[in-house]
Amino acid sequence: MKKSAFLAVFLFLLALSLWAAGGEATVQVKETILRDQPTFTGKTLGILKYGAKVSILEEKSGWARVSAEGGKLQGWVHGSAITKKSVALSSQGGTGTGATSAEVSLAGKGFSAEVEAQYRSQNAALDFATIDAMEKVRFRPDELKAFLSAGGILPKGGL
Repeated sequence: MKKSAFLAVFLFLLALSLWAAGGEATVQVKETILRDQPTFTGKTLGILKYGAKVSILEEKSGWARVSAEGGKLQGWVHGSAITKKSVALSSQGGTGTGATSAEVSLAGKGFSAEVEAQYRSQNAALDFATIDAMEKVRFRPDELKAFLSAGGILPKGGL
């Protein structure tokens, strides 16, 4: 009797954990990198754009292993880049499941072209050359790993 009760509780908890970890999600930022491991220094497998639908396969330390594009892509994305809520782009404000362009810009953690143009027009005396140059800088994952390694910085999960 004890074994069957234990087995029933175990199966219930297993099913509950699989249900909680799995499911569908949507990319809620402008774009996110799909990586080969749950770390920011993982190899880039692809880029997922705002609104892309993914299936959550596993969750680990704030990361989610996902399947995208009908299973063609699989990898890890940071949990902050996806949501289980419905995401829809709308050019209008208001209520509902739609997001305004300002909300999308904020979710993308950066200025949209319109917001930047407005900011530049309101701050004409500022020199944006350095910011423009910084926005063009890109680092390959191997360069980032070498930099971290040279500085003795080991991210959680290793290099």
